[in-house]
Amino acid sequence: MDLLLANPQLLDKIDSKNVSTLPSQFTLERYAVWQYLSDGGEIDWRKKAPEGEGYTIAGENYQVWNIRLKKAIWNRGDAFLQNIGKKQFIHDAIDYSQFPVIACVAGRKGWHLTLPENYTKQNFRGGGSFDWASCRAVE
Repeated sequence: MDLLLANPQLLDKIDSKNVSTLPSQFTLERYAVWQYLSDGGEIDWRKKAPEGEGYTIAGENYQVWNIRLKKAIWNRGDAFLQNIGKKQFIHDAIDYSQFPVIACVAGRKGWHLTLPENYTKQNFRGGGSFDWASCRAVE
C-alpha cells in the first residue's frame, strides 16, 4: 500500500511477461477504480441520477461507467472483461471507492472522490478499526 500511495501509476509499469495475463475479478475491480481516480476521474456519491437512466451508481448510468472503467484499464485484463458480468463488475468497482483505504488515499492525493453525506469513516467492510492518519486498518 505504501508503494501505491507514493506512486499510483506503479501498476502501469508491471512487466506483463512476468505476470498473469488474467487477474481475478476482485483484483481487476479494485485496480479499475484506483486507476480511474488516479487518472483524474471523478466519483460523486452525492450526485443524483437523472430519471429514466436505467441502472445507475454514484449518479451515473452503468453504460457511462463501462466506458470510463474500460479506458482506465485499457489493455489490462481485456480477455477477462469479455467473460464477466459487466453490471456486477461496474457495481463492485465503483462501490469499492467507498472503502476506507480508497477514500483515505483519494483525500491525500486530491483525487475527485465525493463520499456520501452519511459516510461514517469506519472500516465497515474489512472489520475492525481504520486509522485515517496512516490509511491502514488497525490490527
